[in-house]
Amino acid sequence: SRKTLAGTENCFSAGIAGRLANVGESLNRDADCAEKVRRKRCFGNDSSMLIGDAPADAISNRLKKALEYLNKTDPNGGWSQYFEKDGLNWNKIGFSGRGDGGGMAAYIAKNHPLARVVIFSIAKDDGATSDSLANWYGQVAETTRDRWYACYHYLEPNAKTLSDVYRDLSIPESNIILLHEKVPKGMRIHPAAVGNPAYRAQWTRLFGR
Repeated sequence: SRKTLAGTENCFSAGIAGRLANVGESLNRDADCAEKVRRKRCFGNDSSMLIGDAPADAISNRLKKALEYLNKTDPNGGWSQYFEKDGLNWNKIGFSGRGDGGGMAAYIAKNHPLARVVIFSIAKDDGATSDSLANWYGQVAETTRDRWYACYHYLEPNAKTLSDVYRDLSIPESNIILLHEKVPKGMRIHPAAVGNPAYRAQWTRLFGR
């Protein structure tokens, strides 16, 4: 959806649903294999043989194609401002995702200057061992720290890990929301952050509206 994010004008917000390949066994051979999978899935680079994605399957390409379609079918909608011939106008786009989708959003924010990035309970990428964190979390980000936002529920089984990942991503503590509402009947705790309407105020803060 197109919306005005805090500190930006007329920006496009893209949600990401993603699933990272099971790279556990490959970590013994390459501590950066999780990053290489994310790079291929986000940008289409031929960086990993663990997934069979074609360049056309990449998040960046699919988003550009969607924007091109919207611009064609809704010529007065202003969609052309979000892309150009050679790619996306990253600084006018915000990305958000939950779990592995949150990891994709974070990886894109590490590599491009986004208008905003919002992460719901990010999935952990292991480093060289299962109790370490992936190296890419600590890389200098192209998206400035003030544009990073995140949340998680304090009762999530991996709440401590989520806190550690957000710390490694250098997300300001003031931009991290710890959720406390009771999980509605029939809803699991992990997706509750995006499915529980009790969090409308928190969503407004996260997305800057």
